[in-house]
Amino acid sequence: MVRPNQLEIDHDENHYFCFPCQRLFSSFSGAVNHCRHAATHAGEWCERCDWLFVSQDALHMHVTNSACHNICHSCNIDYSNWSDLNVHNVNVHHECTECNERFVNENNLREHKRVHLPLKYECLGCDRWFSEFSAMMLHLESGNCESGVDCDDIDDWVIDYWGFKFGDYTNDWTDYYKFCCPSCDNEFRFVSGLLQHIASQACDMDLDEAIEDFNACFAWRFCCL
Repeated sequence: MVRPNQLEIDHDENHYFCFPCQRLFSSFSGAVNHCRHAATHAGEWCERCDWLFVSQDALHMHVTNSACHNICHSCNIDYSNWSDLNVHNVNVHHECTECNERFVNENNLREHKRVHLPLKYECLGCDRWFSEFSAMMLHLESGNCESGVDCDDIDDWVIDYWGFKFGDYTNDWTDYYKFCCPSCDNEFRFVSGLLQHIASQACDMDLDEAIEDFNACFAWRFCCL
């Protein structure tokens, strides 16, 4: 049970009474100064809440459980609301707001967030679902899809399709890096790598446009399996 404030505060009457010390103050500033500095109240005064607790343990329990105190224990910073603490944790500690796991840098956090994405892409060759189109493509390239499609199939289909379409996403089929980004000309060995690049927003290429293009490329191929 929370004990009442040990400093009675009445701003209308300019009445400020410290119960433990039985002292009356005529100004709030005087009462606060007493609560802050009196040895008998060491560790009992909450500055944010204007509350004098009966003990240091009581103050600690208050700070731990009150919505008015949101503490980063790593930095020993007390925020007045959860939103500010959350912003601090993300910006300073690269903390995931979904699972509260922390990472060494922003890039690692950004990569981790992908595990929390909803499953929105059904595999073109089986009934598995993926959170990203590039992950679905990697699944196909790996040869683990029950459709039997593998990396060679994906490469051949894309080269055939865009070779005829003036090579929007492709280099020459004999090149080590067979695929390229139409927006920035970065080159890739695998279609999945190209799609990961586009999804990362590293350039101006629109992901939805790329997904539409590759769906068109693969649609009739999978219908024929």
